Amino acid sequence: MRRRGDNVVQYVERYADSDFWRLPFGVVDGLVLSSLCYADLELTPFGKIDNFNCTISELGQLVNAGDISRLMWNKVRGEQLLSVVADSRRFGNILMHHYRHSLDEARQQQFTAITYAVNTDIGRVDVVTFQGTDDTLTGWKEDFNMMFERHLPAQRLAVKYLEEVASLSDNKLVVTGHSKGGNLAVYAAMKCSRWAKKRIIHVYDYDGPGFLPGTFSALEKVGVAGKVIKVIPENAFFGLLLDGDSYRRLIVQSDGRSIFQHDPLTWLIDEAGNLKLAKDISLSSKLTIRTIRRWLMNLSMEQRREFVEGLYRAIAKTRQTTVPGLKHYLATHFSEVVKNIRDGDPAVRQAIVDTLKLFIRSSIAETASSIRQALRRR
Repeated sequence: MRRRGDNVVQYVERYADSDFWRLPFGVVDGLVLSSLCYADLELTPFGKIDNFNCTISELGQLVNAGDISRLMWNKVRGEQLLSVVADSRRFGNILMHHYRHSLDEARQQQFTAITYAVNTDIGRVDVVTFQGTDDTLTGWKEDFNMMFERHLPAQRLAVKYLEEVASLSDNKLVVTGHSKGGNLAVYAAMKCSRWAKKRIIHVYDYDGPGFLPGTFSALEKVGVAGKVIKVIPENAFFGLLLDGDSYRRLIVQSDGRSIFQHDPLTWLIDEAGNLKLAKDISLSSKLTIRTIRRWLMNLSMEQRREFVEGLYRAIAKTRQTTVPGLKHYLATHFSEVVKNIRDGDPAVRQAIVDTLKLFIRSSIAETASSIRQALRRR
């Protein structure tokens, strides 16, 4: 049955003529800009001219939406979003500036950010937006490193970027991002200097993974933790990984299926222009996350590192650099990748096998626990 409600594209169309005085900037607008952050601006003047800036409407005149929608989670809706925001009075006049893109395979770091200057009912606001994981294997490797590292290269760059933007003016700040971008937004807001922290009014984390215990001190959380709003879909997965903090959480309905609800363009908006909320995450989501957490609890940090590094080395031998390329390669060479693991370092191979066995045992144990709980409720 189709869920009732607008998607993000329809929200932009509905409120195209409403400026930010009539309808103040909120969590749905942050979602729109976080989705836009996936546009491949390397193909525009942003990727060629240092500190280039233009409005969203001007960007729409400079490039074709189809040419820069490669990294959008849903290419069709992504192109639609890029088109409707450019034609929208509400979003078209937003100034885009300070685009930064960095990909460093040696440091296992993928980082992209852009700032949107928005005229609102409370004055000019700089919306600092971090992009989530792109289609490079380097970006995905950095995500996996979150399992055993507290401070990643992209996270440190996010702090530096936030402070750079904050130093340019006295504007209020909103910090936001989707997926890994949400993780970077929270990290940057927590770790930035006090003078920048004071100007942050909201931190929007759209289904971003959490952090290992001990990442933030109690002092770093002061004045920021209460400003964080974390949005996750009903069938959440990514946004609940390593998620041990008690930030304000909103559970949004989606017209996507299963894990594909991670795509922000599937999230639904109600008739009042707010996120269409659900009461709780799904039972399948709860089971999956409990299994993952049980599995991780039984792995030391070194075991996690060996598991990730071993898998990545096997993948690196394919000489593929992007996720689409790897998918295509695996379709015809899967047995070769398995052989690379089997014939590799015996210690690493054993670590991978033991880790996968532990995951299977954790899954069985969690399923049995859920069945027992269900029977008790009868």
